[in-house]
Amino acid sequence: MSFIDSIKSKIKLLPIKESGFVWLWLTVIAFVADYWTKQWADKELAPAFYGPVIEVMPYFNFKLAYNEGAAFSSFEGWTFMLIVLPIIIVIALIFWMWQTPKQNKLVNIGLSLILGGAFGNIYDRIFNDGKVIDFIDWYIIWDGVEKHWPTFNIADSVILFGVGLLIIDSIKNPETKN
Repeated sequence: MSFIDSIKSKIKLLPIKESGFVWLWLTVIAFVADYWTKQWADKELAPAFYGPVIEVMPYFNFKLAYNEGAAFSSFEGWTFMLIVLPIIIVIALIFWMWQTPKQNKLVNIGLSLILGGAFGNIYDRIFNDGKVIDFIDWYIIWDGVEKHWPTFNIADSVILFGVGLLIIDSIKNPETKN
């Protein structure tokens, strides 16, 4: 019995065309948008931290940063784990999608977006010496001082949006297990 057959015997994997895999085109769009914007930022906003800041509107800039850690630069120096753990999570999400009927739109769109963002950040870590390119900079002015939210990217945004869709689905459809 093959590895895939043993997995199929334990979990109910749907035929590809009936599963959430039909939504993977969103993963490709999210990955390409993330890749393109990071390449633009790396070229136009370099060198890191000292390059130009593009003021998009009040309280919103494009400013290049290289994040060697995870969320909010935590776990810096853990490059191996910051590549391996997301790959394990991606594999789990792919199996979740494989078990989810294509009609379950919120879950499948959420998973597709999370996968697109995860692939974008994994790609960065592998091909940019463990660093992720960030460039979206939001801030407020509090008592005359700029207070900046940690700089982020399109991958982080689509992951957050995807998780939001999963939360909405779990509230809307608490009885479903997919």
